[in-house]
Formats: sequence, structure tokens, C-alpha cells
Amino acid sequence: MSNSPRVSIIIPLFNDEEFVATALQSCLAQSLADIEIICVDDASTDATVEIVEEIRRRDARVQLIRQPENRSAFQARRVGIEAANAPYILFLDGDDELAPHAASATLRKAISAKADVVGFGVDIVTADARTPRRFEAALQPKFGELRAPDIIPALFPVGEEANGHLWRYLFETALLKSAYQDIDPDLNFYRANDLPITLLALAHARKYVSIAERLYRYHFRRGTSGHAVDGVERFAFLLGGVEPISAISSQIERLAEQMADPQPLLRCYESARLHIIANVLRSCVRDTYGPLQRTCLSMLEARVGRLDVIRAAAGFCIEALDLLSLTAPEPANHPAPRRSVLLHTAHLDTGGLQAVLLEQAAALAAAGHTVTIAVLRHTPRQLDLPPGVTVELVTGSAVSRIDRWLEICRDHSVDVVIDHHILYNENWAWYALAAMTADIPTIGWIHNFALRPVFDASQRTSFLTMHLRLLWRVVTLSRADVAFWKLRGLEHVVHLPNPLSPLALSALERQTPRQYPDGPIELVWWGRLDGPTKQVLQLVDTARELKARDVDFRLRIIGPASNNLTPAEVRAAAVEQGVDEFIELVEERDSDSLTSELASAHLLVSTSAIEGAPLTLVEAQALGMPVVMYDLPWLSVAQGNDGMIRTAPGDPAALAEAIAGVAASRERYEQLSNASRSFAHSAASVDVDALTVALLYDEIPAESSPEPTLEDARLLMDWLVRFAERNARDGAQGNPRELQTLRRTLDRTQRRLEQITSGPSYRVGRIVTLVPRKVAALLKRSR
Repeated sequence: MSNSPRVSIIIPLFNDEEFVATALQSCLAQSLADIEIICVDDASTDATVEIVEEIRRRDARVQLIRQPENRSAFQARRVGIEAANAPYILFLDGDDELAPHAASATLRKAISAKADVVGFGVDIVTADARTPRRFEAALQPKFGELRAPDIIPALFPVGEEANGHLWRYLFETALLKSAYQDIDPDLNFYRANDLPITLLALAHARKYVSIAERLYRYHFRRGTSGHAVDGVERFAFLLGGVEPISAISSQIERLAEQMADPQPLLRCYESARLHIIANVLRSCVRDTYGPLQRTCLSMLEARVGRLDVIRAAAGFCIEALDLLSLTAPEPANHPAPRRSVLLHTAHLDTGGLQAVLLEQAAALAAAGHTVTIAVLRHTPRQLDLPPGVTVELVTGSAVSRIDRWLEICRDHSVDVVIDHHILYNENWAWYALAAMTADIPTIGWIHNFALRPVFDASQRTSFLTMHLRLLWRVVTLSRADVAFWKLRGLEHVVHLPNPLSPLALSALERQTPRQYPDGPIELVWWGRLDGPTKQVLQLVDTARELKARDVDFRLRIIGPASNNLTPAEVRAAAVEQGVDEFIELVEERDSDSLTSELASAHLLVSTSAIEGAPLTLVEAQALGMPVVMYDLPWLSVAQGNDGMIRTAPGDPAALAEAIAGVAASRERYEQLSNASRSFAHSAASVDVDALTVALLYDEIPAESSPEPTLEDARLLMDWLVRFAERNARDGAQGNPRELQTLRRTLDRTQRRLEQITSGPSYRVGRIVTLVPRKVAALLKRSR
């Protein structure tokens, strides 16, 4: 060996007598002879020192530095770096090994590429041959070359696991000295202690390159890796892994200040910190139970704060949600005024939920509240906002959305959240947890019948049962909904009516009861063309049954396509059933145009399989129309409503028979029309705006939260069985609704494929690509 080693290999040691000889032998077997091996013993109490001394006597390249007291591998590596004489450094743990050409291959790459960091592959070795494949894949290099400032964002991407193992890299020695420069020499870190140095060294790096070859043999479950939590002491050791990454925050901030754009480094650091917290949290969730689990979670929250535990869980350990929900404090009443309200929905495009939310926003603003609406996405069409109401966008990763949520709450001094987007997603629970850390209560609004998840054959009911306890109040739309959730153990639930739409209110001011039709009875349906829930194709079946009964009718179906049904598909079904001459499909209309369309209609037909509180029912009745619909007995608007005829669900013949009976009797029609108007007036007399404001102060009347009765339970049981058997039937038959959707998708795809392969664009493309090929062939023959 020359006097000047080209690579220093640093090995921190503590009680490694079983493995250290093999580790050193892998160093001594390096094909590059110009190396030095710096062993830093961290006050071992076994034979580690004696083994190293014996090997050192045989090979002068081995050095031994002994620390008088245990300082952790973090400081042992620091001592080794300070003692290093080579311009480049490799790291090796005392229970691992290097491939024979690790030093030569990485040095050669560093010099040829003029790089200050070289990454390389890792082999994981396990005693039981069950290699953690995902972890092993994460340790392999993914980028051939990177330059600052793109090194950190690429190697520590936001939202992904932070793998900061020093032994995956060859470093220029100067980078490592810079990384340690401003770190307190008295800090001792016994867990996750290489991540902060890796992060700082790479933040100082100018150029990173890699080789795919696996040059490091990592023995999984030796040392401290991969062991379960068996008590508080073990968890406390794992919890110590949070300290190293937290300790370098000031160094990261100083480095960021020197950059043109500091945000990428700061975001990557924060993501890495949350990942470490999530790893500790995962051990708590996975390996502990009962009182020990609660104790360990409390220890973690005491160390980093509950909010950061929530953020870490949302980003990296979503399986912790149940535990965080169970350990959340019970939402409490707050005497402070609730003047600033945050409403939440997915978007502000057209829809019944969105219309209700905007009516609510207008009512709250008119009552003197500051109202902000948070949406997940903007859409090309946006409903008009009430005066003074602002909209904020919540996007990004799971952690970014929580941070944005709290930022909106701070910027608008939010006192209470009303979340209208809790039935069809599971992200709302994270927002509610985060809001609780800021002492902001959340009210959840469920806009469909409680059995909707059963109808959808989803497991959302269990999720809601677990996490609705995070909400200060849960608002539903009917007495049956209250009964369901109270029977599920949720007490803080009420039912409130939806506000009437502007169309309904305007109709009550201007319209009168409808006159019995002299000609065909004009039937109408409006909404979104949804297949499974609104069963729009059953309108076609109803038309067939009306035709069979010689009823003189016309049916207008008004509304936009959904992702499972289009107007063309409804038209095709009408043609197939031989009723296309009786059905008119009308595209979506704005409020004024819709009112004009409805001016000549006589009767609303509804074939919905499930609803919460469809606005169209009361809108039709405000216009003086009777309603004939499949029975949905939980609906509040179905109670005491004499302008409505309800028939057996899913039976187009019964629906047609009821319509035929109304069409055949002037007296019956006018009686129903008058009753419809009367019911709409009674619905309008309810001061929904005042109830919404009263909700904020927990002043809702007791009758809005009734105790379940046997009748409620019987209704819920009947429909639970109905939906369950429907799903079982569909499953046994291959789910015909899904098959129909798949067939329609296949047909659309096939038509598109035909356009691509035989249409004008295809023919032009053939000419464009054929001509160069022909010319090339001619040139080849001429040569």
C-alpha cells in the first residue's frame, strides 16, 4: 500500500465479536490495495477489540480507534471521518460485508465521472431466506447521474420512504466533514443515526453518479434492524430514531437559505423527518397492543406532538388511522362564538350536494358569518358563489393537503368546519384529526341514506362507524338515518332538511296547480344519467309498460351523462324496447332553461334505487306536479306527502300502472297536483337557514335527534336485507349492471379503435408513414 490511501473504509463497532472478522476480511480482500480501514470501537464489552487487534497485527491497513465510553455509531463515524486520510470514504457496519471490488469500482466511477458521490446496489441477506423484497428494491440506485440542486429531490423524494443509509454510497471525504461541521459533538444517537449525515452530505454534493452492481451485503435482523417491540424500553430505543433527523433542522435551514429555491430541500427534509416518525408509529401499531400500545403512542406524541404524528401517519402509515381515531379526545362543546365557517366539498360543479352547500353558504353569510369553501379541484363549470364567500383549493400529497387545510383554517380564523364530503372518501378523517389539534370542531354532513355503502357493496359503513366519533356533530337527512347511526353507537347525530332550491322557491311564488292534460300526459325526469342509483334505463322499461297499456304519454329525460351512462345509450335502449318515439332526451339545462322545459310537464317519474334527499322531488311539487316514484320510505319528503304515489321498488309495471291511473282521472290528477303544492309550501315554511345557524351553537331541537324505535329498526332491517340480497344476486350472476357498463365501454372502445384503424386520420397517417418507407426502399435498391 502507498503512503496515501485512495479510499478509507470506516467501520463503527460495538459488541460485534460474532461478525467483525468477516466484515474486516471483506475489506482486506478488496481488489484495490490502496485503502485504509478505520475501525472505531464504541466501548465494546465483548471480544471485538481483541479480534480487531489480532487482524491489525497482520495487516497495517487496519487501524483501531477506541472510544473510552459508548458514544453511538453517529459519533464513531465522526471520529473515523476526522481520522481519514483518503479523498474518498466508504462505510461498513460491523455485521455486514463489502463485495471484493467495491472500493475499486466506486473509485473508478467517481474519478471518471468527476463526481463527489457514487451510489451502488445492495444485497440483503437474511437467516431464514425471506428477503424483504420491497426494502431491497428501495436500496438499489434509480438514477444514473444527478447534479445539484436535483440530488436531494431525486434521492429523498417527497412522500416516499427516506432511505438514508450511508453504506450505499462512496463519498468525497470533504462532503462528510462538511456534514458534521456544525453538529454538536456531544450528541449521541443510537437509532437511525446515518440518515441525517447522508442527507447533509448529499445536500452539499455537486454531482452524483451510480453503478447498478450490488457491492454491499446487508445482513437483515442483525444488530438493531427488524426486531419487534416487546416493551416500553424497546419502543423508547426506536423512538430515539426521531432525534437525529430533528437535530439537523438548523443546518438544513442554513443550507436552504443559500439556494436560489430553498423549498425543494426543505420539503424533502420534512418528508424524511415524517417518514422516520411514521416508522416509529408503525412499530407501535403493528407490534403493540392494549395498554402498551396506548403508552407507546403517548410517548411518541410527547416527543413530536400529536399533529406531526397525524401528518406522518397520513403520509406514510395510514394503517395508524384507527388507533389515532380511538385515542382522539371526545369533541367538546366550546362557548366561544363560531363566526368563521369552513365548508368542504369535492368541487363546485353542478350537483344536488353542491347546490345545498351554496345555499348553506349564503345563509351563513347572511347571518353574519365569514364563510370559506374548500374544494379538492376546480372544474370548467363553477356554480356562482354567494357574495362574500371565498374558495380555497386543497391539493397535493396527503401531508400537503393536511398542511393546506390547517393553513386555510389559520388564514381565515376558522372556528368550525362543516364537511359535506365524508360519505364517498376517507380523507376527511385526517382533516378532522388535524383540526382537533387546533381546537376546531368538525360537523359532518351525510348526503345519502345510511345504507348507501351497503348498496354499493363497500366497506365504508365500518369506516364511518369507526371514525364518525371524530366529528362534533353528524348531520343526516332523515329519522331513519339517525336511528341507524344511533343503533351503531353514535349519539351526536341529528337530521335536518335540505334547503329548497331557488327553482322550487321561485315556482312557489309564480306557479299554480297544474291542469289536467287535454292531450298526452307529459312525463319528465331530470338529474344526472346515473345507472346504478337512479336506474335511468328503468324509465325506458316504464315507457314500454305504458305503451302496452295504451297510455297517451311523452317522456322527457333531462340531464348530462355520467361516467356509467350516456344519452346515446339511453336512446339505444329506447330503440331496442320500441319506445323511442315516446322518449325525448334533452341535454343539461341551466335553471331558467330547465324551468321553461318543465312548464309543460305534468308529472315527475322517479326510478331511483337509493337517495338521500333528492331536490327534484320538491321542485316538481312546487311546480304543481304529482310525483310517481319507487318507494324509498326513509325519505323525509315521503312522510305525509299526499302529492306523491309510491310503488314497489324495481317494478316498472307497477310504476306504469300508477301513472296510468293518474292519467285516466282528471279528479285524481288535480287532487295530487294540489297536494303537491301544499306539501312544497309546508317544506318551504321550515326555516332551514335558522336551523343551520342553530347547529353551530348546538341549539337544534330535540326532535331532530330522536331515539330509535322498533319501526325504525324494522325499516332499516328490511332495506339492509334487500340491498344485501341484491348484491348477492348480482354477484352470483356476474353483476349485470357492471357487465352492462363493461359492454358499453367495450363498444365505445371498439368504435374508437375502428376510427383509428380505418378512419380519415388513419388513412392520412398511412400515407405519411408509407411515403418515407417507399422512398427509402427505392434508394436502397438503387445503391
